[in-house]
Amino acid sequence: MTLKRNPPALALMSSHLHVLCLLAKDGGARQTELAQLLGMTLRTINRIIQDLRQAGYITAVRGSARRNSYTLRLERRLQHPLERGPSVGQLLGLFVHAAEPDVRGAALRDA
Repeated sequence: MTLKRNPPALALMSSHLHVLCLLAKDGGARQTELAQLLGMTLRTINRIIQDLRQAGYITAVRGSARRNSYTLRLERRLQHPLERGPSVGQLLGLFVHAAEPDVRGAALRDA
């Protein structure tokens, strides 16, 4: 008798795109929440947020109680030579479900 093994989960999206998708759903999400949802360390999430800010994909606004909120710059074009062309908003449109009203309403309004 042979046992069937489930293939390992293969993530084709980068960690940066995972973070962008979650921020599109909730721009006020805490970095600790992002880390828990994605199974990453807080240090990794912090580095990804810094990368996204430096690349101009997101902006951070410091709120009360040392809590940042993030705004996605949906018009920003992808920068890697193999990815040039689509904007952040177009890319997120493939992965963020239309059935989620908060995503299509507030976070993606300025697309």
